[in-house]
Amino acid sequence: DGAFVRVRVVGVGRATAWTGPVAGLLTTPAFAREHAADASARAVFVRLGPDGRGGAAPSGPGGADPATRDAFARALAAAVAADPNRSPLDGSLRPEPSFPTAAVDPTVRAAQLVLVVALAVFAVAVGLGGLLVVAQGLLRHHGARRDAQLVERSLGLTLVERALARVLAGSLGAAVAGVVGAGVALAAGLIEPLGSQARFEPAPGFRAPWAVALGGGALLALLFVTLTAWAAAVAAARRRPVTPLPTAPWRFGPPLGPAMLLGVGLAWRGPRSAGGVRTAATVVGLAVAVVGLVAAMTFSASLRRLVDTPARYGLTSDLTVLDAREADVAELVRDDRVAALDRVTSAPVALGVEPPGGAAGGTGAGPVPLLAVEHRKGALPGGTVAGRPAAAPGEIALGPRTAHRLGVGVGDTVTARPVGGPPRPLTVTGVVVYRGSAGSQGDTALGEGGVVVPEQLTALAAGVAPVVDAHVAAAPGRAEFLYRELSSRLEVHRSATPAEVRNLADLVLLPELLAVVLAAVGGAAVVHVLAVAGRRHARDLAVLAVLGATPRQVRATLAVAAAATVLPALVVGVPLGLGVGRVVWWEVAASTGVAGDVAVPAVPLLGVAALLLAGAVAATAVPAARAVDTPPAALLAGE
Repeated sequence: DGAFVRVRVVGVGRATAWTGPVAGLLTTPAFAREHAADASARAVFVRLGPDGRGGAAPSGPGGADPATRDAFARALAAAVAADPNRSPLDGSLRPEPSFPTAAVDPTVRAAQLVLVVALAVFAVAVGLGGLLVVAQGLLRHHGARRDAQLVERSLGLTLVERALARVLAGSLGAAVAGVVGAGVALAAGLIEPLGSQARFEPAPGFRAPWAVALGGGALLALLFVTLTAWAAAVAAARRRPVTPLPTAPWRFGPPLGPAMLLGVGLAWRGPRSAGGVRTAATVVGLAVAVVGLVAAMTFSASLRRLVDTPARYGLTSDLTVLDAREADVAELVRDDRVAALDRVTSAPVALGVEPPGGAAGGTGAGPVPLLAVEHRKGALPGGTVAGRPAAAPGEIALGPRTAHRLGVGVGDTVTARPVGGPPRPLTVTGVVVYRGSAGSQGDTALGEGGVVVPEQLTALAAGVAPVVDAHVAAAPGRAEFLYRELSSRLEVHRSATPAEVRNLADLVLLPELLAVVLAAVGGAAVVHVLAVAGRRHARDLAVLAVLGATPRQVRATLAVAAAATVLPALVVGVPLGLGVGRVVWWEVAASTGVAGDVAVPAVPLLGVAALLLAGAVAATAVPAARAVDTPPAALLAGE
């Protein structure tokens, strides 16, 4: 209802907080004085000293200590209570302190978790896959030169001396590894902030991660040197007798029967004549890659389902009419352009959990909006996370974020403390997501508060003027026309995606990209491991050829060995990956204020497992062709 004012943009900056209906506009005190009659709220910013008396600001990002914040909140409440100028709106518009330095902004917290967790899983999986490949290469290199170490040992050199000699020779490779790793870390500083984080970057631009680059480069060089020493020591160690491979007459039984038996034997009991990582270590490395891949796919499927399903975060209406009068609601109910309408009444209530036995203490969350929903036309669907909505007085369905903070679930009891009234116990019947009242305008974090029946809210809001809104779902294709007509005479807002979900939507491609990279890394590791195994077992395959194995049976033996290496990694990695993805998604969903159940991508997972097995079998084509084309006498001449 205010006047139109034309302003000139002079800069883009950051404020302590954006408040009021014209969020995103920072003007001068003179502008505020001139338009004071149009202001619906004011914010006062306070810096609390360590003694609560305005002294020097405490160091660190946490701001004042909890005791100082609690003391300030109590003093503010006492000042409001002592104000002689009372208003019917004091219950809903009373000043409430917020402490932005005490916790991460909830609209940013979920996106932060996605970035940190996704990149951590990516780093672990890629790091272990890289270690597996490097260890295989170093073991093969030193194993092929084991005769030189035997000569050195006969000349009196100890194992430590022989390992140190190879460490010195490998120092150049260590230096290259360190320089390349540091260069990659420095180049990462050129990448722009990902997704929604770009909006929160106060000073975009290149940031050279010198600590990560230099420290990580030195760590990579040290790790390379350590692996070199370990591989040299393993290659020179005295070998234990290896259990002979199971034998079978190749002329009896089905053609693939011996291949099944001998393939498993090559994978799990075969000799390591030319060095190599034991199969158990190989399976562990592949399983870690599978865990990361499955976790990324599970998280990505859950995140995309949330973004594509507005009902899961309570966005089921097209319009919200603020401060809706009964006459306006009745008119909208009769309007054919309205498909469904909910009348939502809200009041601020402090929710908490009393300690057993009525002792002092307990946990609390408040004040938060307490809603009562009346389906006046049709019924807007709500997002039910667990249990059921409240159906009678004495019951409450909590928002996911409030339930998580209080640590309660279905069947527990919470205490509702209304403004100026006695506390009342309420039984939790469910966890729901409903975008009602101020929350629909972004003033309340997603998933906060609770929903009760109208009779219960009337009892709790005694003496307080509640806020009544109307949530409207328009008929198909009529939302824009309805908004234009209503906005000329009512305060109407279009339904908007919550900031928490919008920030996650900006990152929806990140876990999918990580899944692709992890699949590529895992596939490369499988191909490398199987190629090394084919060369390592060349003499064993030659022996099988001498005993009468056909080329088909030799190929089948290597294929079975590949499957026997990959299958255990899938059997272990897929369930663990689903568990990791479930835990990570639950943590992100709880921070966002939405349902924490995961979406299991069954078909993509089956496809990945089939592709991994098929790729493993296909990776044996080259070693099998080499084994078939190489005369056995050439491999067994020195035996």
